[in-house]
Amino acid sequence: MRDAESLLDRLLVTGATITAAMAEDALGLPPQDRLVAMGDALVSDDLTALLEQAGQLYRSGYAPRTVAEQLARSLRDRLHGVLEASTSGALGQGAPDHKTALLRLIHALDDEHDRFTRRNDLYSLEVALIKAGN
Repeated sequence: MRDAESLLDRLLVTGATITAAMAEDALGLPPQDRLVAMGDALVSDDLTALLEQAGQLYRSGYAPRTVAEQLARSLRDRLHGVLEASTSGALGQGAPDHKTALLRLIHALDDEHDRFTRRNDLYSLEVALIKAGN
């Protein structure tokens, strides 16, 4: 709890309105918009864009394990959106395929989680993403 209070104090001292981006930065989490872009690339099988985004995040100082975990969470959030839309009848015919693809990607990233205990580098992140995409 003390850490959370310290973090909140650090954010409040600027006097600016606290945003999600500020909180992500303070926590060392990759920006959500970058994770969404990676998720889009993964879902659409755009390996070039996916690996480019992963490399940029790695060179920006984000730990590969954190990127993979946060990407899986971003995909989970997307899955929840698909599920909510399907229960409200807002989606058309392609929804089951999209849901299945998201479930497969989340599962594949989760399966690669142990990889990061052995090596937490860009290579491990790229291998995990490639395996998830296949």
